Amino acid sequence: MKENLRKATSDAAFLIEVARLVSSRPKIPSVKETKQGVRDLTREQGSSGKKMVKAGTVLLAFPEPITGIAGVPILLVGAALQKRCSANLKDIYRERNKLITSLASESFYF
Repeated sequence: MKENLRKATSDAAFLIEVARLVSSRPKIPSVKETKQGVRDLTREQGSSGKKMVKAGTVLLAFPEPITGIAGVPILLVGAALQKRCSANLKDIYRERNKLITSLASESFYF
C-alpha cells in the first residue's frame, strides 16, 4: 500500500513538473498571425505619401495664387512619407533571423 502511495506521489510530481514546463514554453505564433505580420511588413505603406505627391503636383500644375503656396508643402510631405515608409525583403530576412535566434535561445522540454 505504501509503495503504491509513493508511486502515485512520484507520478503526480512528474505530471505537475511537465505541466509547469509546457505552460512556461514560449508562444509560437499561428499561421494566421504570421501571415498578418508578413502582410503588415510588406504592405505598401507609402500609399498616403503617393496620394499627397499627386495632390501637390495637381495644385502646382494649375497655378492660382493660393494653390501654388499649398501645393509645395503637400508635395514635400508626400515625398518624405514615401521615403520613410519603405519595407523590403531585407527587412523580412532580418526579422526571420531575429525570430530564429530567439527560438534557438529558448530551451524546450517535452
